[in-house]
Amino acid sequence: MKEVPRHQPDTGATLRREVVAAFEAGERFLLFTHVDPDLDCVGSGLALAEALHSRGKQVWLWSPSPLPEQYSFLPGPERVATEYPAGVSFDVAVGLDTAALDRVGKAPPFTRADFPVLVNIDHHESNTRFGTINWVDATASSVGEMLYGLFEAWGVEVTREMAVCLYASIVTDTGGFSFTNTTPRALRVAASLVERGAEPFALWRHVFGSWPARRQALLGRALGTLRVWHDGRLATMRVTQTMLAEAGAVMEDTERFVQYARSVRGVEVAAILREQPGGRSVRVGLRSNTPAMHVGRIAAGLGGGGHPNAAGCTVEGGLDEVEGTIVTLIGQALDVDATGGGA
Repeated sequence: MKEVPRHQPDTGATLRREVVAAFEAGERFLLFTHVDPDLDCVGSGLALAEALHSRGKQVWLWSPSPLPEQYSFLPGPERVATEYPAGVSFDVAVGLDTAALDRVGKAPPFTRADFPVLVNIDHHESNTRFGTINWVDATASSVGEMLYGLFEAWGVEVTREMAVCLYASIVTDTGGFSFTNTTPRALRVAASLVERGAEPFALWRHVFGSWPARRQALLGRALGTLRVWHDGRLATMRVTQTMLAEAGAVMEDTERFVQYARSVRGVEVAAILREQPGGRSVRVGLRSNTPAMHVGRIAAGLGGGGHPNAAGCTVEGGLDEVEGTIVTLIGQALDVDATGGGA
């Protein structure tokens, strides 16, 4: 199949109309998330699946990784398959919150040419525009926020179940409406979702206030590794495979650990280093407390990506080696920032 020319990025009404037209024309849809799915891609996927079902479409929702047990509160998590639907022919595929196709895994079970139309819906500045239609809005707090606007333009009624999913998407990607991407638009959309049935306290409990005891045991161990560098401007924490085993925890239990390093007074950049099985690579999560420090660029230089204030990458090497690399790179960026050159 000949590759369809890709559209240039556009965050306005014109591109939303193109997405709606593609959705109206298709009959069989594949919606996919990135590896280690978060509530933005999962919540958005479930809401979009419901919208497409309401238009009489056939929808397959696929994640390359199992959903964390914490997501069981979402309406319909059983719809998300972890086995790729091989042998099914799709009219339209939709990547959600996926900045590049390699975020689907090192060896995705499909290629761009497998789909007549590949719609790329994302809010990461680092998005590679891999689709035939690329709706990438880096000013949006989340894909959930973007989809709410799409549903309005499409004339889709947002049900209570869809509102819960979209609210979960927005509240997590804004850090409970505390990150710099908490814009008036994000808050207005969240208010509309509450009017449609999303319950803020119930969702806060599910997302931020209901952790298994093993997670807290792991957190205690990780906090013991907290270190500050560069005159207190950088803070790091570690999670090792030994710590996971001792606490009886799993890697998904480390979600939001980086916020503890980020909250140290005077810290401008925080990093969480999570040792991967085998000890030969480290998953690095980066957070910035200042607009001058663009951690997305640091992550991109290491093969990852993300937002200016939140990014991640996987780096080959042992913990000590990778920590040294991160400390050096962030130190260089902080030095540039200190001279007034930015980062």
